[in-house]
Amino acid sequence: MLPLPTAYKVVAGASEGKNELTAFDRALLKAGIGNINLIRVSSILPPKAICKSDMVIPPGSLTPTGYGSIISTKPGQIISAAVAVGIAENSMV
Repeated sequence: MLPLPTAYKVVAGASEGKNELTAFDRALLKAGIGNINLIRVSSILPPKAICKSDMVIPPGSLTPTGYGSIISTKPGQIISAAVAVGIAENSMV
């Protein structure tokens, strides 16, 4: 079991590539999370987790990550994907 995270950050990235995987990987790199191991989770934040936009995650870290993605095979087409973060009133965040 991984330790309970005490901090989180919200990032965004967009890119194009010769194939879907390349575009997704480049978007992750632009978001600053391309060199970590993403463990896909839902969007539930741990109690008392603090948003730290300047948080540095060491390369190769196993990192719980809530993310969304959408793809297109048409060059230059603008598409969007998003993940919302809900914070409960009683979470004391």
